[in-house]
Amino acid sequence: DEVRKHIVEGKLPTRLAMSWEGRIGFVLTESMQLKKLAFLEGVFDDRADDGESGFDADVALTTGELQKLIPELIEALGGEIEPGVALPDAPTSGVSIATDGQSDPLREKDRLLVTGADKDRIPGSLQGG
Repeated sequence: DEVRKHIVEGKLPTRLAMSWEGRIGFVLTESMQLKKLAFLEGVFDDRADDGESGFDADVALTTGELQKLIPELIEALGGEIEPGVALPDAPTSGVSIATDGQSDPLREKDRLLVTGADKDRIPGSLQGG
């Protein structure tokens, strides 16, 4: 209820706590940084716990999980910009800051996305948690 109240008030998130495939928890910041990475139950269950080889196994498992997470996250966020391709100009029509009590179409789209009305566009593995 508190999240919905903030959305109605026009507030936008600066951080999203998410999980991927039930294997990695993380916080995605507004600058697209991954913070507070946490490997969830089961990720390291099958490894041996014997010193140096245990460390090597942890690094291999961590790298393997991140190699799968990062491309899915990039795709869910709209993909990468190709090198040398100019960024499109920001649209000016239809963009407004709702200071006069009018509805802001961009915020309405965000509200629908956050409340789940547009949830089918987000891969199940990247839905907020």
